Amino acid sequence: MSGNAKNNFFGSNKLIALFIILLSIFLLQLIYNGFASENSILSINPENFWFLRFFGRLHPLAVHFPIALLLLAAILELGTIKKFNSPIRPGIQILLIAGIISSLISAIFGILLSGSAEYGDNLILHQWMGISTAFLGIFVWFLHQRVLVTDQSKYIKTYRFTLFATAFGVILAGHLGASLTHGDDYLSSTLPWSDDYENVENISFDINLKTNDNDTLSKAQEKELNLKVRAIFAHNCYKCHGEEKVKGELRLDRKDFVFKGGENGEVIKPGNTDESELFRR
Repeated sequence: MSGNAKNNFFGSNKLIALFIILLSIFLLQLIYNGFASENSILSINPENFWFLRFFGRLHPLAVHFPIALLLLAAILELGTIKKFNSPIRPGIQILLIAGIISSLISAIFGILLSGSAEYGDNLILHQWMGISTAFLGIFVWFLHQRVLVTDQSKYIKTYRFTLFATAFGVILAGHLGASLTHGDDYLSSTLPWSDDYENVENISFDINLKTNDNDTLSKAQEKELNLKVRAIFAHNCYKCHGEEKVKGELRLDRKDFVFKGGENGEVIKPGNTDESELFRR
């Protein structure tokens, strides 16, 4: 077997192995969704599988590895624009394969994590953006090997375009993931010209507006209190208890939801701040 043929053979085997791993992700997706669905014949409470929740919570840790590797591969590729067979080509090759494998592992952990908490519609977009990025990564590897093994330079432009598209997909999937954990306004709330801007230094107030139980608040005081409380909720609570993510079945973005409580009962007991969980926290 010639050197090129041997490289082509082993390269094909690696590609097949990666596709098998990716197909396993979709199988895991179907099975896990079946576990989580009450109407499914596979209706098993995923909370009973502690190891699924354990590995799912490794997703935030694992996801940073492929982000760094694939982005670094794209950056290094810019240094080979004039000469594809650059001395840094082997390094790019290692970054690609390590980034692809770690992105597949991260996708599996992400699917497990999605069943352990309640998220909004952004979860579906984030989930499929991550899986699509893994797909693109495999295609990038295929094109890269095609150019190296067969010396078909006509694939170079397609390879580079796909690599940069994958890097953009990594950034977008990462942003959607950050929005799930920190809220949609996590970045925009720091920009003074944004509608979501919040001056953290001003989100504080004297809660002792009443000197005794017989005092009543004026209209101006009620308005000020409402604004301050909403600001605190928006800055500290909405990212986990808002419309997009409903942790513990508790929403704090609307008054009726606040008084409804969550899976552990009421968080506000009118007239009793000592037993109101919201005040205790």
